[in-house]
Amino acid sequence: MKHHKKGPCPEERSNERVALQSHTRLQGLASRPLRLIEASRQAIASRSGFTLMEILIVVGLIGILLAIAAVSYSSAQKKSRDSRRMSDLQGIRNAMEQYYADHSGVYPTAVAELTSTSTYLPSGWPKDPKTGTAYSGVTFPTSGFCVCVDLEGTTTGGNSSNATCGFTAAGDKGYYCVANQQ
Repeated sequence: MKHHKKGPCPEERSNERVALQSHTRLQGLASRPLRLIEASRQAIASRSGFTLMEILIVVGLIGILLAIAAVSYSSAQKKSRDSRRMSDLQGIRNAMEQYYADHSGVYPTAVAELTSTSTYLPSGWPKDPKTGTAYSGVTFPTSGFCVCVDLEGTTTGGNSSNATCGFTAAGDKGYYCVANQQ
């Protein structure tokens, strides 16, 4: 009698089932990290917010803009104070010239002669806008006068290279001076 095999024996079938289950289990374990990585990528992509690098870049740019603005603001303040100084000296010169015209060609011999009445310097002797102190270094000879201030914001806006009314056409012009016109 011959045996015809119709299929694997029960023992072989059991071994095949175990092998198939093991293979399936291994495939599941091997694909699990890939599924976790893909899930974390999707979570990161769907999350709304900024990365640390984006925040650092924005903070750096803001810092640079603030530094530029601070320098510009400081420069504008210096120019404003220098403009005020020049205007004050022009006011002093106008008061001196008006006094000269009112007193038969004689300049005042002291600040008090210009500030005692409201005619020449009604607000009093001008003060430096930065320090708040009265301008000094004014000489009151009867034949003429010279008043100078040191400019802080520029070396090109002045008309003198020193505080002794040494008017110059070139070079350092960090001082602004006014002198008698008569």
